[in-house]
Amino acid sequence: MVGTARVRRPVTRRLSGLGVLALGLAALGAIAWRVYLPGIETEIRTRAQMVTALSRQEAGIEVSGRDIRVSGSADSAEARAALLAALHAVPGGRVVGDTLSVLPHAAPYILNIARSDQGLHARGVVPSRAAQDRLAARGISGVTLASGAPDAAWIDAALAAVTGAEGLLAGQAELRDRQLVVLGTVLTPVEGAALQQAVRAALPEGYAPRFELSYRDDLTLPAYRLHYDPVSGPWLDGKLPVGVGPGDVAAALGLEDIDTGADRAQLGEPEELTPVIAALRPWLPRVAVLDVRVAADSVRVEAGFGPGADLARSEADLHAALDAVAPGAELRVFRVDEQEETR
Repeated sequence: MVGTARVRRPVTRRLSGLGVLALGLAALGAIAWRVYLPGIETEIRTRAQMVTALSRQEAGIEVSGRDIRVSGSADSAEARAALLAALHAVPGGRVVGDTLSVLPHAAPYILNIARSDQGLHARGVVPSRAAQDRLAARGISGVTLASGAPDAAWIDAALAAVTGAEGLLAGQAELRDRQLVVLGTVLTPVEGAALQQAVRAALPEGYAPRFELSYRDDLTLPAYRLHYDPVSGPWLDGKLPVGVGPGDVAAALGLEDIDTGADRAQLGEPEELTPVIAALRPWLPRVAVLDVRVAADSVRVEAGFGPGADLARSEADLHAALDAVAPGAELRVFRVDEQEETR
């Protein structure tokens, strides 16, 4: 009986075949990874960005393969922990790394913008770098990051504060939580009304404005008063017309200076000082008290004389002096022991 011999293949040939298979599988895996990885990475990035947006933290996302890295800032340690936990839960993600910083908390939440001749100067806090950028676009810098803003509309209220400060000649606009106070000086009530309207239009719902405004010119007609007595000297108050200053009054009286609380008109045609003031200069040594009231269409002089003066003669002489420079000026004379020196 003739037997059939079995032929054994060499072991080396079988190992070689397994190697080829392994290389083939590795190549297929590499090809599959290159084909499907971009899609996986894109999906992870999209989901991570959605998580970050919903967290309302100022954070940015980077995805490499299946690894997520988040940077930026969080309003609190709790907000940071919640964001990281949500990113760890993103399907397909593997490792989550972060360089998140935690912002200090500010309470009350204050932004102050001062207006001077040198421009706008700010101090206070803002909730994000995006808010810093929006303020910087309006010329505002020098503010720091902090959490604690009342709501997402705070930045619009901050920009309304900038509008208020820009409308001032001098002063400040301060946003404290949801209260905006604009305090300072504007040219006239017309500019004041325009400023208030602009601020109210820019201020978001839920925020309340308050205005404390003064005016360089209140648009009333100039009217001023000169008071004089030998003890206290001359004093000027009221509102001087354009072109007239306290120094003009002092010079007309022969004085180096004069105490004054008078405002000066900013609008209108320049005027000249009434000649009545210069006409009264020789009378200063003779009167015990003198009041001069100058309005747009009138001048009134009240002169008090001591007990030894000839009242009738003084009145006649003073009346003649006034008629020579300002016909129609009103005059009243009296004795100081019969009436108070000031009215």
